[in-house]
Amino acid sequence: MTDYHRPVMVAQVLEYLALRETDLVADMTLGGGGHSQAMLACLGEGGRLLGLDRDQDAVQAAEDRLSGDPRFTAVKAAFDEFGEALTRLGWPRADKVLMDLGVSSYQLDTADRGFSFQSEGPLDMRMDRQARLSAEELVNTTEESRLADILFEYGEEKRSRAIARAIVAERRSQPIRTTRRLAEVVASVLGRKGRIHPATRTFQALRIAVNGELDQLRAGLDQVVERLAPEGRLAV
Repeated sequence: MTDYHRPVMVAQVLEYLALRETDLVADMTLGGGGHSQAMLACLGEGGRLLGLDRDQDAVQAAEDRLSGDPRFTAVKAAFDEFGEALTRLGWPRADKVLMDLGVSSYQLDTADRGFSFQSEGPLDMRMDRQARLSAEELVNTTEESRLADILFEYGEEKRSRAIARAIVAERRSQPIRTTRRLAEVVASVLGRKGRIHPATRTFQALRIAVNGELDQLRAGLDQVVERLAPEGRLAV
């Protein structure tokens, strides 16, 4: 799984972080370890890199890629567990921190993860497969008004009320269990115009809600502020 996630803006990240040989570095969105691999190349023997991800597939992919480097440690953890992860390693602080937000290319490309409307798959969207709430449960059990709020707040979907109404009408006849079926329901409301798929905003909103991404981001940033070294750097 070496191609778990294709890292972006690697050169810009390295330039901004200005890594020193002895830095303690945290990659809070490990993915497949692409950014971590590039950062490790900038560290000396005294440097250390901690990679965090709540997706076990990502942790495994990064370990497969970087397990031969004794300076690297991978931990399955969410943003709100950042401080705890540092403490477990005995790090009083982190000198440099990277947060590459959003969904990974692997998650989008793997149909059974349920993140993409481009292929048929179960309506899942959980970054942590052990988490309780899936997109299927959210779509099929959330009351209409709350569902509309989610689509509007997290997806900036202007027709959130109409889409929520259509979802509720569909699930009354049969549960919505697949990505393609949900995309079809949304398209029946919005139609198909232009290059952007009509379900794009809906899928974004549901993913953010399922994974509590905004709450996680707030908690993670709070903990980074507490544990970032003086003159340390955070790249988001």
